[in-house]
Amino acid sequence: MDLDELALSVMGPLILRLRNTRVYERLQRSLNASLSFTSSERYMARVLFITTIMLVIAAPLGVILVMMNLNNALILLKMRLLFSTPYGIRDLTLIIMGIVLIIIPLIVYELMIGLPRITASDLAFKVDTELPFFVAYVSAITNSGLSVFRAVERIAEAKILEVMGKVARWTYIRFKIFGEDPLTALSNVSSMIESRSLREFISGYVTL
Repeated sequence: MDLDELALSVMGPLILRLRNTRVYERLQRSLNASLSFTSSERYMARVLFITTIMLVIAAPLGVILVMMNLNNALILLKMRLLFSTPYGIRDLTLIIMGIVLIIIPLIVYELMIGLPRITASDLAFKVDTELPFFVAYVSAITNSGLSVFRAVERIAEAKILEVMGKVARWTYIRFKIFGEDPLTALSNVSSMIESRSLREFISGYVTL
């Protein structure tokens, strides 16, 4: 059993309750836009599981550090010795470390939840960068009498372009496994990616 399976078995009931929330829907859109093979259920379960572990381990340690040193720090503060004595600096440092440990679970959660969004934005940027080469290749293939999907299929097989190759392979998967029409598969994949230029280019061929 890997981490995702363990997380899903533990967090499964909570995931069911979160399915209709905005956080879950945004996560699902971001995973789709990043062309991730990880389902939103598995990813959310992973996030909640790791966050819970951090909450159980780090937060209590943080509370202990704060409680053990807060009283001494307050006394030294009243005596105006908190920042001028080694004991005061030590207590203050330990309190700060405790606060960091308390908020670490929240930081981990926000970072993990936001990662697919960052990945999706990065993918869209790289798609826009490679799009002119993709357009030139598709134009060359279609001018020779072959279809747009045949050009996509060749890019998927040859891995000519790194990111557009990934888009092409996703399109090919939807065509082969899900049985979608070639142009429909291409349109569906392009609609998931946060690249307006790609969507406009593909829609131009689909509507022809």
